[in-house]
This record gives sequence, C-alpha cells and structure tokens, in this order.
Amino acid sequence: MYVTGEIDKAIDALELWRRTYPSDPVAAINLADTLERTGQSERAAAAARGAIRLNPSIAVGYLNLVAALILLNRYAEVKETVWQAIEKDLDNGYFHHFLYSVAVIEREEAAMAESLKWFSGRSDEYIALDLKTGRAAFCGSWRAAQDLSRRAIDLAGRSNAGEIAARYAAEQALRIVFWSDGSGLPKGDTGRLKIVLKVQTKKALEFGGNQDIAARAALALAAAGQTDEAGALIDELHTERPKDTLLNELWLPLARAAGLLFNGKAKEAVHELEPTERFEKAASFYPQYLRGLAYMHLGRPTAAIREFDKILGHRGEAPLSSIYPLTQLAKARASKDKAEYEKFFDLWKDADPDMPALVAAKAEFEALS
Repeated sequence: MYVTGEIDKAIDALELWRRTYPSDPVAAINLADTLERTGQSERAAAAARGAIRLNPSIAVGYLNLVAALILLNRYAEVKETVWQAIEKDLDNGYFHHFLYSVAVIEREEAAMAESLKWFSGRSDEYIALDLKTGRAAFCGSWRAAQDLSRRAIDLAGRSNAGEIAARYAAEQALRIVFWSDGSGLPKGDTGRLKIVLKVQTKKALEFGGNQDIAARAALALAAAGQTDEAGALIDELHTERPKDTLLNELWLPLARAAGLLFNGKAKEAVHELEPTERFEKAASFYPQYLRGLAYMHLGRPTAAIREFDKILGHRGEAPLSSIYPLTQLAKARASKDKAEYEKFFDLWKDADPDMPALVAAKAEFEALS
C-alpha cells in the first residue's frame, strides 16, 4: 500500500490476513479503508461491519462504514451510524464532516450549522472552513469560495497540517480550472489563468503534498492546457512510483486525457480514460465528466449523457464537488432540454451572476425554442 502502491496486492494480502486471523478487527478495518480507495463501496461496507462486530469500541470501524455508506447514497444509514458511534463516546471530526455533507445534500440548513459549530475553537477548525468552501463552490459562489479556501489553507498551514493545506490548495486549483470557462473546460491558455494556476499548484506542492496531491496538480495544469508543466509532473510521478495502481491507472491517465481534450483530441482522450473506469467511483467525478465532455466533442450526446448520469445519480461519491452542478449543465447541453437547464439554475440559484457557466447557460436556455 505505502511503498509500491500496488493496491490489488494490498487487498489480496488483507483478505489473507482476515481469513488467517478472523478475530482480528485490524485486518477488516484496513480492508474496508483500502476498498474505499478503489470505489468498491459495497465490499468496503461489509468489511467495516465485520470490524464493528469484532470490536464495537474502535471509532475507525464506524468511520469506514460511514464513508462507504455515503458513497452508496445511503444517507439515513450514514446518520444512524454516526450517532451510534457518538453514543459510544467515539466522537471524531470526520463524523461531523460526513453529517455536514449529508445535510448539504438534503438542504438542511440547521443540520449544516450544527455540524460546523462542532469545529468552533478546535485545532482542526480549518475543516469547517473547507466544508464551507465546498458548499460555496457547489452553489457557484465563486468569490465566497475563493475567500474561504484561502482561509482554510492558511489555517491548516499554521496548524502544522501541511498535507491537508496542500490538498485544499490542489482542490482549489481544480476548481479554478473547471470554472474558468463557461464551456466545461478552458478553451485557451490565457495569461491570467496561467499565472493564477501556477501560484495555486506551487502552493499545493510546497505545502508538502504527496503523490495524490501532485497528481491533482498535474490534472489541473493539463486541463488548463499547460501541457509542458503537467507532462513534467506526470513523468516525475510515474518514475518515482511505477507500480502505484491508483496513480498509474487513474490519476495520471486522467491528467493525460485532460491535456488531450484541451488540444481537441477527444477520441484519444476517451482511449486514455479506459483504465480509469474501474476506479471512477473513487475519483470525485473527474473520469466520468471528462469522458462525457469528450463524447460531446465527438458528436455522441447519448454516450455523453450516460456518463453524466453516472455523476448525477451518485452524488454521495463527492457530495461537495463543484463538478456536480457543471455536470447538470453539461447534461442540459447534451439533451437540449429546458427542464435540465432548470435543474442547473436551481443548483446555482445563489451563484455569482457573472459566473461564465451561468452566463452561458442563460443564453443557451433563451435560445432554445
């Protein structure tokens, strides 16, 4: 898992561990966590339940179960499991992270506020700022998201949580890219985007990011057409970890596909995305979104809608992802259906009015007969 990154072999080893020592909850806990990383949510939930049965006093068993359940869109079970853990005095910040995510999905303002309040005054209060960033981004409130993101990154950095600050910076870099143009991806390597993105990705890497963070930075650079910078980072990552499964079969193909799509090579992008399919449930919607955009470029709207529906029907896989509302807009464009545009407008009813995607969507909506 940590040295070579060969996740399939790690799962095999954990399965052997669990069979050999069936009363050891650690094997089941580690297996659940590893399965979640690959998007195998049903198997992860079963392993987590097994760990809880073996030892109901370990918080991470419940955390793993909650993480699997939210991926499966089973929100009532998420809340039930969280409160079971809290009643056993196993409270943890991640539980409130999940409760907030479910509250956002269900549009429960009071529950959102309660979850954020839990972090107030704590050393990990940056988590609350990041959650607020995610919600603002999801709603198209770009200026608020920018401010909240800066504050979250700064607070995490000052709290000696460098890797978390790096992850926040990488996520913001991706938001910057995908929001910079109303069409779904940037259409040109603008000077302003290049400068802003360079600063943001540099921040992510300087905070001590690991290969996952570096791969996200590569994806952001590639999607913005900065193929030389992205290519250098991709080559470096592959050289350092040539056997890392998720890196080489998910994140690096994603980055390469984004670069191909930027350069108008949609067919090649679809081919590059093929190995990502088995892990796409753990990739925050990026494989499905890029594949859908590629199909749109190829004049295949039905295939594109199929990819977009994989996202729209599984919000729990990334509850606060700003890719989700952009996917709703992409589906509206593919279907040329006013009702689908209305769904996007509902998601972005509080968006900044000058957001490129919103401006473009309103013009397209009016043009429909």
